[in-house]
Amino acid sequence: MFYRSSLQHTERMRALYAVLFLVFVLSFLPSGRGSALAQSAPISKAPSLSQNVLSAPKEYIIGVEDVLDVSVWGETELSKTLAVSPEGTINYPLLGIIKVKDLTPEALEHLLRDRLSQGYLKDPKVTVAIKEFNSKKVMVFGLVGTPGLYKLKGEIPVLELLFMVGNVSKESGNRMVVMRRDPSDPQSQPMPALEVNLDDLLLKGDLSKNVMIKPGDVVYVTSSVVGKQRIYVMGEVRSAGPYDFTHSMTLLEAIKMAGGITDYAAPKRVRLIRKEGDKKVTFKFNLKEISSGKKSDDFIVQAGDVIIVPESWF
Repeated sequence: MFYRSSLQHTERMRALYAVLFLVFVLSFLPSGRGSALAQSAPISKAPSLSQNVLSAPKEYIIGVEDVLDVSVWGETELSKTLAVSPEGTINYPLLGIIKVKDLTPEALEHLLRDRLSQGYLKDPKVTVAIKEFNSKKVMVFGLVGTPGLYKLKGEIPVLELLFMVGNVSKESGNRMVVMRRDPSDPQSQPMPALEVNLDDLLLKGDLSKNVMIKPGDVVYVTSSVVGKQRIYVMGEVRSAGPYDFTHSMTLLEAIKMAGGITDYAAPKRVRLIRKEGDKKVTFKFNLKEISSGKKSDDFIVQAGDVIIVPESWF
């Protein structure tokens, strides 16, 4: 019975990937005017997975800013919609402050059931559902239909992410870069960037390129047009994306071109990633120190450089 259920699940997932793959292949076919990609309108609003009718997976880990629906059968006063605080807690009737961060919905059900059974209710029927998935996000930049911040229920494959953000722009190339940190240490240095060849995935059907995107990832799609001179400014700037490279352009000039940093930026931890041969080299900068000096103290960028302005921890 378990084997049959597992087989049916695998067949359903294969069918889903086949449909998504067909949608993207059709979007890349030339139109009657000879364009490289189908002219489909971008999504006007980034969709939230909290609108999905599917429930959270059993292994979903509750995080800060998630919104929970707690229901106790027959007890309307104890059935509440609660947001997880920045400290990872909820304030529940009768029980007070409860830490819920890093618990699964099922584990929280057991916790509430046990505590309510201690002098409050006899055999309470407790259910916990995730109403809004706000703690797990991925940032998508570059030449996609709708760049921005997307909420996830957990890990998703590249094809599903592309379906969410809209068709890759017709000016885009075949290269997606995924930057990731160690989830156990958010303040750690980024792990080696993961590259996905979109031509292999979308045009050749190589599903080995359909890698999993994880909450917290920063994803951007770059142009691979031969001779195209561009830099990429990502993260906490007012207008993230690719920009035309000009000779002797400096780091500060590139960030200014992207509208400058936002109020949530960490200017002391700016990174620049440069490809040198088969390797990627990361440079670190403190914008405040550069800004207080002369232009000669600024850093000269090169075509293809990726500048990342991270979010402040506070």
